[in-house]
Amino acid sequence: MGERITIASNDPAFATWLERFVGTVRPYSELRTAPIGAIQDETGAFAAEAACDVLLLHASFGREPDDPGCEGLAILRRLRPAPERPVIVAIAEQGNELTAIAALRSGAEDYLPRTLLSPERLDQTLKLAMQAAERRAAFARRSAAGSAPQVAAAPPGGPAALAGGTQVKGSGTGTAPPGAGAAVGAGEPVATGADGTASRTGGTGAGAPGDGSPDGGEAFVLATGTGAAFTSAIQTALRAPPEPVVPRYEVLRVLGRSASSIVYLATIADSTDNVALKVSSDEVVEGHDEAARRAREMLAREYQTIAAIDSPCVVDIYDYGVHAGREYLAMEYFPRGDLRRRMEQPLSVAAAVAYVQRIAAALQVVHEAGVVHRDLKPQNVMLRDNDDVVLIDFGLSKDLNGTIGSTRTGVLRGSPYYMCPEQAQGLPVDRRGDLYSLGIMFYEMLVRRKPFHGETAMEILQQHVGAPLPQLPAELAGFQPILERLLAKKPNDRYDTAAQLVEALAGA
Repeated sequence: MGERITIASNDPAFATWLERFVGTVRPYSELRTAPIGAIQDETGAFAAEAACDVLLLHASFGREPDDPGCEGLAILRRLRPAPERPVIVAIAEQGNELTAIAALRSGAEDYLPRTLLSPERLDQTLKLAMQAAERRAAFARRSAAGSAPQVAAAPPGGPAALAGGTQVKGSGTGTAPPGAGAAVGAGEPVATGADGTASRTGGTGAGAPGDGSPDGGEAFVLATGTGAAFTSAIQTALRAPPEPVVPRYEVLRVLGRSASSIVYLATIADSTDNVALKVSSDEVVEGHDEAARRAREMLAREYQTIAAIDSPCVVDIYDYGVHAGREYLAMEYFPRGDLRRRMEQPLSVAAAVAYVQRIAAALQVVHEAGVVHRDLKPQNVMLRDNDDVVLIDFGLSKDLNGTIGSTRTGVLRGSPYYMCPEQAQGLPVDRRGDLYSLGIMFYEMLVRRKPFHGETAMEILQQHVGAPLPQLPAELAGFQPILERLLAKKPNDRYDTAAQLVEALAGA
């Protein structure tokens, strides 16, 4: 049995056409088609009986990552935790630059708009996808063969690695408390993405394999083949236990990824406690350009910032160190998830106002500590079981005292949907920039859509700078003055402190 390719689509006519198309460029592949539901089990994860090497997922990707019609992204997110998930190539109906990047971040190896399919492009994509599957199998075989773990060491000139999972700050008493919750995310340059993360764009599979296990960057030679023994070896290797990412931590699954880091759900050795383990990606460890250098600084900056703020409204950090050239942070894990997940369900006006007040109160703590977050968005606001909010991801934070963080003018970093005008123009940002981002979130919670949209990140940024202020529906007009002050184009026209916003909301 040779390489196996499955086409998953709910459009039988297109699936048949694509099957013939694939058969033309990969004549020796075993092809099958199936409706999307057939590749998922009752939990939505990848079904064992649908095993294949490469999955061509044909679905709608909408106009933006949060579009309810973005079926393809929802499927990718459900399939991502599956340990035996194949390499996935998205064949996109609709979609654009923003959903393409979100698809790559959600585990797709490549993203092809249906309208751009051609024999040459599909042939190249499938070659790269099969190479990714082979690399994943080779990595699994190396992991199965075993390797001696390296001892964590502190980076030169940086904070020492903390032994035994010692807690740095927060209300806990040492190691991570059971069920305590997750820090996920990393702010990145916004050259191509709309969610603040620069993703791989060529579908080459460089860096982390599709299942979230790091390749390790080691050179190796792989003998390829198409026989039954070769395919069996791939499937056996994929079931092998992965090499520990960091000693003492057992990885359970991937929570999120960016160009600079991967965040795992993990447990500490000899403990059932869950933590969020954030580890530098291959691109950062192996990169030698300016972007990689800046990315290497982000985890150290995040550690320094979080460790300096002792408050329950800021994520707890338990461990920081370096292993095999990779920096890592062990932080709280929040089973309930983030505010973005909560916003997928309708919010009452009272609930929206309450969330904004809590986030503003958290920002007040952060700002009084002399820190500007600079990447505030729903994904960076986690929720405790009692509905308290916790701010995470301080990789782009700036210390107003000038001791932590980059203030380089002209460097564009953050999330375009929530970026203040001065940040969109590459200008310095102070605490009023965080309040602008909170204003965008407030509008989105009230109206259930973002105020500014575009086909590209640059179009969205231009609207932050020059578009008229968004207007609330008549029934919400009482909040319009607050919103207009939050979203003023000039920082001097906004609230000066988060405390002023809390007071304004109390009187609304």
